Amino acid sequence: MKKRLLSAVFFLVFYCTVSGQVWSPKAVGVLPANYGIDDICIVNEQVIWATANSGSTPVPAGYVSKLLRSTDGGETWTATDIEEAMGRFCWDIYAFDANTACVATTNRGSGNKQGIFRTTDGGATWTEVFNHAAGGTWLHFFDGQE
Repeated sequence: MKKRLLSAVFFLVFYCTVSGQVWSPKAVGVLPANYGIDDICIVNEQVIWATANSGSTPVPAGYVSKLLRSTDGGETWTATDIEEAMGRFCWDIYAFDANTACVATTNRGSGNKQGIFRTTDGGATWTEVFNHAAGGTWLHFFDGQE
């Protein structure tokens, strides 16, 4: 009898906990309507980075990807242009902390416009740290150096 009662209580608590969760939209209206999120990197409970793109291939010369960043657990977001990577899609993002991140870029067409950009100031400025004719789409770092 005790086992049945304990099992019933466990399932009731589990059901109430799971069914009581609610999804709520975040970053609504931060991006232009034609942009969609391509990648998200969660550094910790407070710091979240994301890349957003729109359009199709080939990438227009003046095209600019967007960066979204939150430092308060997703309650508020800032969206900025990654102007240094103009003419490329910024697909994948890997963030190390609230200020440092890298993005993989590609123009999805001809030319030497595939590479990796890095920011150390929260996305205000970006520096190209790798450029090659072979493009990358995904990034993974084991630590700050590898």
